[in-house]
Amino acid sequence: MPDALIDVPHRVQLPGTACALYSLGMVMDYWHAHDSANPTALVCDKDESLQRLEPHVSRFSCAPTTPRRLLDVAIALGHTHNGSCWSASHLVELAASFGYAARAVHRASAADLKAVLSSGHPPLVIFDVDLWTGDPVLAGGGAAHVGELVVDPSLRLGGTVEAVLGRVLKGWVLAVLGRVPEGWLRRVRLPAEAAGGGAAGSEAAGSEAAGGGAEALQLVAGKSLNIERCLGGCLVEVLHATPIPPAVREPEDDEPACGAAAAEAWVFGRAVRLRVPHRFQLGEVGCGLYAVGVLMDYWHAQDRSHPTALVKQMDLPAAAEGARAAAACLRDGGGSAALRAARRLAHHAWGEGEGEFVEERLLDLLAKRVGGSVYGEAYACEYLAEVARLVGYRARVHRAARIEALWACLDAGHPVAVCVDINNTRTFLPDMLGGQHTHFAVVEGYFDAAPSADERPRRFLLVQQTNRRAPSPSVWPLDVFEASWRGGGWRGRYRKRRLPPRVAAQLSWRLPEAAATGGDAAVGGRAARGGRLVLDSRAEPLEGDALASLHRQLIAAGVLQPTGEADGSVRLAPGAELHHHDELRQSLIEVVPEGHAFAGV
Repeated sequence: MPDALIDVPHRVQLPGTACALYSLGMVMDYWHAHDSANPTALVCDKDESLQRLEPHVSRFSCAPTTPRRLLDVAIALGHTHNGSCWSASHLVELAASFGYAARAVHRASAADLKAVLSSGHPPLVIFDVDLWTGDPVLAGGGAAHVGELVVDPSLRLGGTVEAVLGRVLKGWVLAVLGRVPEGWLRRVRLPAEAAGGGAAGSEAAGSEAAGGGAEALQLVAGKSLNIERCLGGCLVEVLHATPIPPAVREPEDDEPACGAAAAEAWVFGRAVRLRVPHRFQLGEVGCGLYAVGVLMDYWHAQDRSHPTALVKQMDLPAAAEGARAAAACLRDGGGSAALRAARRLAHHAWGEGEGEFVEERLLDLLAKRVGGSVYGEAYACEYLAEVARLVGYRARVHRAARIEALWACLDAGHPVAVCVDINNTRTFLPDMLGGQHTHFAVVEGYFDAAPSADERPRRFLLVQQTNRRAPSPSVWPLDVFEASWRGGGWRGRYRKRRLPPRVAAQLSWRLPEAAATGGDAAVGGRAARGGRLVLDSRAEPLEGDALASLHRQLIAAGVLQPTGEADGSVRLAPGAELHHHDELRQSLIEVVPEGHAFAGV
């Protein structure tokens, strides 16, 4: 813990519901006070107008560095209409829009808060507030407020957070109405002049009348929206963007979001980078296979005798089209900007016809020979390792790995694939999303850095993601990565599609007490109600009568249902979940050519 309070510049909030935006503005002021290159912005135009009209009242401490307003940007992102905060993740995306790195920690503990404060970072927290005293109270979420912690908290977060009549939800009106029981929401027209720049506090006066601005949804009188999981017990940490050390920076790397001037003030320590070739993913699933392909590309670039493979057949025309677009980009311009643009256009690092790919596609290997996927989804790290072995590599999965194993692999010159929860909309940072947005990426290096010589260095990871919109490379703070990678709070997932044959053959039913000992339990009766369906990729796959018997029991218990296909395949029953997070979290996939030794871990 710091010995003194964290000195956060103050702001005065306009009447209304924009406390989250003003709190975020104060954090931006805090980082701007540390380094003037870090941006800061006002919430709305009226802040500046009132400051001029009332010069004796200090409404904000730092002059804005941009004409953009937090409220305008939040409205443009579709997060709010009047400044109200609906989700901690919205604050993360808003901070990212101004060039900051940020993360949301859900179900945060006192230890989480202390860790952030000990780093000298004032976190944003959500709690019920007494409007007269400003003190935290327990009000069931009916007086939810966003503020900043500057000392060790003694308050307890949580409770039921509800949004009541008058909060207007922007979104896909018809799609939402189709999922909500009749009588809960009504369609309204927003006032045509209700977008941005004005006072942050006025509620929308929605009406059923035709005309006006965009169409939106409004809760019906007497109904409430439970957003406890979006706000209750959350903290938001906002960090200044981190530049890549000059010693390992490449001309085609994306520019640091913090700006060149701020980057020059940073102090860098040890830096390791293996310079992994890039690949971009086709489709919404398959990041695990593309990550394995990147690992193969790394070794193929060092020695063309080491094999590499495409993920799917569509990668061929995509690579040809991307190579032509990248070449045209380089012809039209030069310098680092052209290199970055060309890299973003190229489907993978090999250009057209440069890579010497094996005939088999990684998706076919995973789906047909391993039997561990249908459309490219990865249920287990071990399945991906098996794919690498089928191509001709040695591969191992470090399960329940310690972070020291990551350093050992990178120091040995071996990039690794990891699985985290990802905010795949704007920040492209690891997040705490209950294991519902798992994503594979390749760690190619790490470095130690601090914004100045007066601050304690932190460790950061250099990561290659297969999402074309993600920074290349992505810079992930170690503590942000590690919290997501360890998978605390990950829970089961429901998938509507049929289960791959290998997955269906390695299922087991596990009671809570059996989970502690690693044993399986019989299915049926009370066991079905108290247990959970688990995937164990290291178990011997069931076959024949044993497999059919297990499936009959799980179908009778309402956990599985037959697909009706001739092959006897099954899928999860509606409402059932498959717990396979232990096959993904806190794991490293290490791939090396035949004849190479694994890292000494």
